[in-house]
Amino acid sequence: MTNEKRTLEATDTELRFDEADGKIVGYAAVFNSLSSPIGGQFRERILPGAFKNIRGDDDIISAVNHDDSKVLGRKSAGNLELTVTKKGLRYKITPPDTSYVRDLVENIKAGNVQGSSFEFRVREGGDGWVDNDGEMIRELRSIDVFEVGPVTRPAYDTTDVGMRSLEAWRSEQEVEVEVEAEPETETVPIPDETPVEVLRQKLKLTEQNGLG
Repeated sequence: MTNEKRTLEATDTELRFDEADGKIVGYAAVFNSLSSPIGGQFRERILPGAFKNIRGDDDIISAVNHDDSKVLGRKSAGNLELTVTKKGLRYKITPPDTSYVRDLVENIKAGNVQGSSFEFRVREGGDGWVDNDGEMIRELRSIDVFEVGPVTRPAYDTTDVGMRSLEAWRSEQEVEVEVEAEPETETVPIPDETPVEVLRQKLKLTEQNGLG
């Protein structure tokens, strides 16, 4: 499976720099919130439980705008904390003292950087589809996370993985309709007695009447 990237609207990220402990805090994803249209074809929502597979030894990283040259933290290094709350997936980063981190912090304070993003991969059978009056909704139910972090320009990009999943779902629906449309085979009742048996019964009654 191919990795996918999604970004969260600024109103949901709660992105901020905590002056008290020097940490960057925000939400990478929230539950039950419909995304912007993706590729003009569908929207997405993340269901509670989608992040249940995150383990303590997962080596998830955080970087500015998904730029690996501007790493902010790493789970295995202990400076990236991930917490699943009732709202969604929350991250807390203790960044290094570098020039790009100082620039990022100033831009967060100024409101120039407001969004968050995460990179993920859907597990086998980890997504599903809902037809909401013609609008297709992709539900993410079980995913693996590889990266989280602040982004400058939040936007849901087109995903080939999502489109392939949608096409597969539509094909399944067409097969189900074809099966349901098959006419029922007319059942011809089988008589309890064959004509031969009926003749035997009549002959037996005739013989009994003759003897009588």
